[in-house]
Amino acid sequence: MQLTELVNWGMILGALFIHIIFIVVIILKLAKKGDNFLLKVFREKGLLIAYLLSLAGMLGSLYYSEVVGYAPCVLCWWQRIFVYSNVFILGLALYKGGDKSVIPYAQILAVVGGFISIYHNALFLPMFKNVDPTCSPFSNVSCTENYFTALGYINIPVIALTTFIAIFILLKYAAKK
Repeated sequence: MQLTELVNWGMILGALFIHIIFIVVIILKLAKKGDNFLLKVFREKGLLIAYLLSLAGMLGSLYYSEVVGYAPCVLCWWQRIFVYSNVFILGLALYKGGDKSVIPYAQILAVVGGFISIYHNALFLPMFKNVDPTCSPFSNVSCTENYFTALGYINIPVIALTTFIAIFILLKYAAKK
């Protein structure tokens, strides 16, 4: 197995794991299971996990563009701005002993990056087939270039959206006392 395949599957399985965690948390919340193990972990380690997700997003995107040669589209660049910023903001917060005062700022970055990612994912839907896939007159890179798809739905834009949502949720719980 090549390194790129290994990285792809690491990202794919990471996204799938997060999707399963989302489902479990939703089921536990609907079942009104009070304070469960997952929510305790989110509160206690949410800042650290959000940082690690941001770092993985940054390193993954750099690997794909700089090592593998996947050209990032305009929407990818915008999403990078928001995930890379969180690496530094959350990293600094952890360096300062888990400073939670940065959480609202990091959440705003995750929300804006998430909205860009929602739009990016929407471009893959059949109803948007006639939209110019380059997303910008200044770029010839298609925003609908699909470098890989696994399990019928997990591709790079889905992984990015998953990351932004997970960061937001983790920080929401980390902000609670």
